Amino acid sequence: MKKLLAMSTLAGLLSITTVAEASAWTRYGTYYGPRGVSTVQVTGGCGYRTCSRTAVRTGPYGNTYVRQTTVSRW
Repeated sequence: MKKLLAMSTLAGLLSITTVAEASAWTRYGTYYGPRGVSTVQVTGGCGYRTCSRTAVRTGPYGNTYVRQTTVSRW
């Protein structure tokens, strides 16, 4: 669970970035802990003056958490 939190935090800090063809990216992670397997998939990218990311986390019991972040500059 600590690995999941650490990777989630790291992904959040490194990826304040909308999915656009030119700069789209995806990251995957699988974590094995004492309660089972957790996964995380983070996608993002930048378009015209806007960057965004979406993180989907699934815990060992099948619970899913989705977080979307968008940053715009004018």
